[in-house]
Amino acid sequence: MSRLGAESVDWDHVLQATEASTFSNRSSSTVAGPSTHYTLRQRILEHLPQLKVECSVCGEAVHPHTTVRLACTNVYCKPCLKSFFLHAAKDESLFLPTCYRQAINISLIKASFSVEELTACRSAELEFTSTDRVYCAGLECAMFIPLPDRTADCVSCTACGAGTCMYCKALAHDGRCPADEAR
Repeated sequence: MSRLGAESVDWDHVLQATEASTFSNRSSSTVAGPSTHYTLRQRILEHLPQLKVECSVCGEAVHPHTTVRLACTNVYCKPCLKSFFLHAAKDESLFLPTCYRQAINISLIKASFSVEELTACRSAELEFTSTDRVYCAGLECAMFIPLPDRTADCVSCTACGAGTCMYCKALAHDGRCPADEAR
């Protein structure tokens, strides 16, 4: 926890709340309404400070359940970490997201992404880690064509349908490609 966490907790209140939460078999009253144990526990809990941690990126004090602690021990709030991944999906210089040179696994915040955002991150990962990049030769498209979608000679773009020659990387053409050294 950050400096906002453990130091600000009054542990006497926590112990009193714990004692008040233990149930007794004896009932001191037959009057309807909250038990005295419940009311005492609620009064004590109201005086407990809210535990919060500080995001290493934005510096905001946030509830621990909205954060992720990375392998480097930095704490990121989920919106900051999500934003980092979305920026890295658009800017290759930020890919693979790391903190202190340790890779950050997207599965830590996978539930925070929409289907479209997660697809964009996965597509960027395929593109940025590819050693043999091929892009659609269509001037209006220029989408990355992942390895599983390619054939030996020509590939059709799944986005626009244009064909791309795998040898010269230009629009698909009939006949032998001059860039094909094997032929």
